[in-house]
Amino acid sequence: MAVISGTVYWNKTVVPERFMGNQNESLKWSIDIGNLDDKAVKVLQALGLEHKVKNKAEGTGTKGADPSDVRGDFVTFSTKVEREDGTPNKAPRFIDANKNELHPDSNGWLGNGSQVNVAFDPWPSKHGGKNMTMKTIQVIERKEFTPAADDELDVVPGGFVNDDEIPFPSN
Repeated sequence: MAVISGTVYWNKTVVPERFMGNQNESLKWSIDIGNLDDKAVKVLQALGLEHKVKNKAEGTGTKGADPSDVRGDFVTFSTKVEREDGTPNKAPRFIDANKNELHPDSNGWLGNGSQVNVAFDPWPSKHGGKNMTMKTIQVIERKEFTPAADDELDVVPGGFVNDDEIPFPSN
């Protein structure tokens, strides 16, 4: 098992999701670990996983560059809930800095900017090359996800106010 350290982005490791909500996609646990230091990149290279290191700001390993992307060098861990043969994969395990078990209840529990260590196993892909499966996420510094507020809009005195009860359709 190998370990890298970095910053959490796009955490979906507690409640698995489908890519972009596409119902044809498999449910997956996923997380981006960014701002990888040289040590983490060297660990990935030594395991034959250098093709997994991306940098959106520079356009490395991604579809185009986005200079505003703050993840730096990053990797995406993604594990299907079920294998192709239907057998279940294990969800990632969570521990704190003292290795105490954690049991988060939502993806928002571990937000962007959190600092973690990720223990993972590399494995040969049936399509050639190598892949990796996250096993344990050790939370070093936790930041809870805070959704953007609707503060940019002000109340408009005298403007339209809906007084009608809007029925929700029944399924």
